[in-house]
Amino acid sequence: MTVAIDQPSDDQKRVIGILKNQINAMDSQISKIDDKKELSVKLSNGKTKTVTGAEVKKLWSALKIQIDDPANANYPNGSGRGASTDKNGVTHFNVKTVSEYLPSTNQSDYNNQLAQYLVLHELAHNTAAGKAENRWQSSHGTLDENDSYPASEKLANSIAKAIEKEAGLTPIPDPRYGYDESYTSFSDGVSDGSPDSSPSPADRPRSNNVDRSHHTDIP
Repeated sequence: MTVAIDQPSDDQKRVIGILKNQINAMDSQISKIDDKKELSVKLSNGKTKTVTGAEVKKLWSALKIQIDDPANANYPNGSGRGASTDKNGVTHFNVKTVSEYLPSTNQSDYNNQLAQYLVLHELAHNTAAGKAENRWQSSHGTLDENDSYPASEKLANSIAKAIEKEAGLTPIPDPRYGYDESYTSFSDGVSDGSPDSSPSPADRPRSNNVDRSHHTDIP
């Protein structure tokens, strides 16, 4: 994890430490997920995509996170809060957003859960299913008051919850946008572990599509 802040405050150091510690703690848990586990995710276009244990582990192993100073938090999605991925594959968090997720008034155990959720929610946006949903929403969806597509955020929440359950972690009970409980549990699969990620013509991104997935679903 990279911290792009010259002189972080004491509170910024606190939340950065929580995030870093939980990423390290999750590493061994996620590595134990069976490659062949499958999660069938319902998309808004009526189709279904499969998230596999192998895809989750591949995304996790390639995960690169940068914590940014609010003054430099200008992201392609138009949000100052963060971005699931940039052109270099880096997931960005504005440290102000992280502080809002992890207030010092919370009990430490709950902040640990929130930190886990925060990271896995963004990883979920980067699955083939998460990207397909965002492409469809970019063409057909309506942004809400948080400049987010609610269906994309709910889908990412649900995939994140499934990952947490499979990894033996404890999901938070009530994130903004909620969960679709019809796909919050992996099942034993028979595929080769590769995600079903071939987009149909309707799913392929238009040239003016913008990835709006970002950190807006603070519980």
